[in-house]
Amino acid sequence: MLGQVLGTLAGVAVGGALAFIATYANERAKWSRSHAVRWDERRLSAYVEYSNCITRMHALAHRIAASRDLTTDVEPLSVDHGLPLLIEAEAERSLRWQAVLLLGDSRATDAGHQLNQCTWVLEWFARGKLTDRDDWELARAQAHRLRREFVVEARRDMGVSPSDSAALTQATNWTPESILGPLRSRTTP
Repeated sequence: MLGQVLGTLAGVAVGGALAFIATYANERAKWSRSHAVRWDERRLSAYVEYSNCITRMHALAHRIAASRDLTTDVEPLSVDHGLPLLIEAEAERSLRWQAVLLLGDSRATDAGHQLNQCTWVLEWFARGKLTDRDDWELARAQAHRLRREFVVEARRDMGVSPSDSAALTQATNWTPESILGPLRSRTTP
């Protein structure tokens, strides 16, 4: 009789221990998934906010450069109005960059470092420290390329499928003729 009682107690103890272990493992896995999702959301937010700041800085530098006669393809923004906006955008970029440094992986932060340096070159053109039109076009083309590279690395880090680099290139290399040319050929009998 004692053997049956001890056997029953041992079975209950083993069953309880197994149930505890299974519940613990399940809860730990749920916590890990939840934790990973929270960090992924924060990393996504850091990448998006940084990218938006960089894009804003490039647009401002481009418009200010137009007022300095370095380019004619955008509406000029006067230096007096544009530089305070550019200074504000640089301060915002610096704050957003810190989040990328904390949350991003090494390949995305390496791409971001290069993008920051190119952005500062554009800023120098906007400030009038650099003035060569050919150098402006080189820096602007490099900025487009580096923005694409940062996006590709951020997408890779987030586990998002790679984007079609040809589509990204087409989006930045358009001209009015590239749009109007095919349309003209359709309307010509």
